[in-house]
Amino acid sequence: MEHALAVTIRDARPQDEAAFYEFLIASTPEWELLLGEDARDMIAHLYGRRGNLYSFQHARFAEANGRIAGMLLGYDWRFKQEQTIVTGLLLLGRIRVKRLGMVPAFLSGASGVGRVDEGEFFISNIAVRPEFQSKGAAAALLLDAAQRARARGANALVLEVKEGNRRAVRFYEKHGFEIDSELTTNLNGREYLFRMIKDLE
Repeated sequence: MEHALAVTIRDARPQDEAAFYEFLIASTPEWELLLGEDARDMIAHLYGRRGNLYSFQHARFAEANGRIAGMLLGYDWRFKQEQTIVTGLLLLGRIRVKRLGMVPAFLSGASGVGRVDEGEFFISNIAVRPEFQSKGAAAALLLDAAQRARARGANALVLEVKEGNRRAVRFYEKHGFEIDSELTTNLNGREYLFRMIKDLE
């Protein structure tokens, strides 16, 4: 790790919409595949609205040197159960007809992508701006997620990462995650993912 910066973590605010969009697209470019030119408006609609899986309520931002350095979007198994249908309905209400078939795969495919079991806290997205990478922002976001998870009664952190993203896999392993299973998704061609888990007990 390069010289670590002093990083603070804070709740997301509705006015952070532009930064949220930047980080969401950086970590899941499939959003633009799914929504095309409607991506920014749709993400803004979800982000600013309470009670869905992409709400500002579930996001935390890392700040360093007076700037937003990174973002983590995460929620526990209860929120996943309660808000998946609402999130899907919000997407269906805005998405173009030609892309409707992609919604189920995007939210949670039959292959197990997006699965959150009882007692788990799911890290849906994590991203750090290039100039802040390897300087402690991502580690601070993971530590904060673990604290949030414990406060919600969760006993494990889970996330999904593309199998070919070896740098990210090594980073998560360094921070206590282990590969739990291999998943496949067909959203953007056939891709393989690792489901990784960190025990918090």
